[in-house]
Amino acid sequence: MIIRKLYKFEASHIVRNCSSDRCKYSIHGHSFRVEVLLSADKLDDGQMVYDFGLMKGTVKDMLDGFDHASLYWEKEAPEYQKAIKSHSKRWVQLPSRPPPSSSRASSSSPSRPCSTRPSAPTAMRPPPCTP
Repeated sequence: MIIRKLYKFEASHIVRNCSSDRCKYSIHGHSFRVEVLLSADKLDDGQMVYDFGLMKGTVKDMLDGFDHASLYWEKEAPEYQKAIKSHSKRWVQLPSRPPPSSSRASSSSPSRPCSTRPSAPTAMRPPPCTP
């Protein structure tokens, strides 16, 4: 049996290695969705796969750290990081960066649309977001 819970948040970012100049050179926003799936072979004593109430605060608090925040990669230019931090009270530094376009394998098939999927924040303002 599988149960699921969908969470949503809004955030902005820039996609440096995107084929589109619009995404590569401009900060833009998205409506992000994170879905948590839990499975179990049998139900617990409460006849549930899991009581979402037990993790609701933890997941919601973590994702709230991303809501209406500016996301950027930790290897962005220091000037860019400084600008984001000085113009946004909510920001999340992501711990990795996608590989440059030149290192991707070339193929005749169309490339996937540009996207990023945030992971737990390594730095942010304001609290309370703990990875």
